[in-house]
Amino acid sequence: MTVASPHRLKANRTKPDKGILTALRTDIASFRQDHWPPFPEQDDLQPVRDLPIYIGTPEAVARYQAKWLPLFERAWACYPEATLSGPEHEPLPSTLQLPLFAERVERLHLTRTYAKESRAFGAVETALAHCGAYTDAEQTAMREFMSDHPDGALVAHRLFIDLRAYVFAQNERGILQPPERMRYYRCGLIMAVLPHFEIIDSRQKPRKQRSDAYQDPLGHNEVWTIFGREGRLQRSLVQKLAADAK
Repeated sequence: MTVASPHRLKANRTKPDKGILTALRTDIASFRQDHWPPFPEQDDLQPVRDLPIYIGTPEAVARYQAKWLPLFERAWACYPEATLSGPEHEPLPSTLQLPLFAERVERLHLTRTYAKESRAFGAVETALAHCGAYTDAEQTAMREFMSDHPDGALVAHRLFIDLRAYVFAQNERGILQPPERMRYYRCGLIMAVLPHFEIIDSRQKPRKQRSDAYQDPLGHNEVWTIFGREGRLQRSLVQKLAADAK
């Protein structure tokens, strides 16, 4: 059984019962205190470099995974769509902090990538509450933008360095599959590896940051940079005026 990465295409999911979910998170946190990280001698799992990634034989990984299975079953009861395969189905959220598992792993590629977190806000006050303080001039620019674009939004970007693992694994027929990207640092990653398993470590060469589609920020406070995004009605009007002008 493979427990997939919690970072795939998001789909609409039914919110689980808050009380049940709170109890589950409490039990997971308590269980992690006693069982994470794995004990190399007891669990027969070995750490990979300085990372929360552990490897072992299929038998060792299966034994360790069995310890977590009751918690996974409770999580699946809260998020039943996570049991479905395919990129259109969202797996378990990483906020649960259940470790990721992978089997029949042939190769692991470690990378460090410049990335950004993005949040959208429909009101200046909401953006300020989340992103922190800005100068009076910047707040005025945000309010003027929202006044001029009633159906628009404020988009906040926060740059960070994202640590990723690309896991190359075989299917049950022994055919190498396309790599699966896993963000392992929050939850941890446990892999059952093949005899010829290899590691490619590219963390010393971060991938270049992609250019930002947004320009002319309305505010910047060293953590979050806020831009204005026109609404659909505004963009449609601009496109129509441009077409009429031709």
